[in-house]
Amino acid sequence: KTASWSSLFWLLFTVSKYGMSTFEMVNRLANTLGVHEHHIKYNGMKDAYAITAQEISIPSDQINDIKDLFRVKLRQARIGDLHLSSKPCKLGSHGGNCFTITLKNVTCGVQWNQGGEERISKAINSWK
Repeated sequence: KTASWSSLFWLLFTVSKYGMSTFEMVNRLANTLGVHEHHIKYNGMKDAYAITAQEISIPSDQINDIKDLFRVKLRQARIGDLHLSSKPCKLGSHGGNCFTITLKNVTCGVQWNQGGEERISKAINSWK
């Protein structure tokens, strides 16, 4: 049996989201597109409380019209960077994560100009 061109490819795209877990985003995406959740693949789990970007893949034969992806409106999420791939996303296939941590109103019990800056720097460097 010869496979159609659409069953040979995956639609890959990036979902930027905030305030929802990966599971919730996949569920909303599946419901909006009319695709079963098990067809939606992703590289890793993302924090529900952070602003994150996550690569997602769906078999191209599951999408009736590619324009449907551009019409998707998910509260707290945006879709972009759409392209075709011969391979789906796979949990754990991701190289790793990078984070930016912002500290505010940090105190260490010592005045800033009396060694506080050095004390905080040492503490931060110990986390690396």
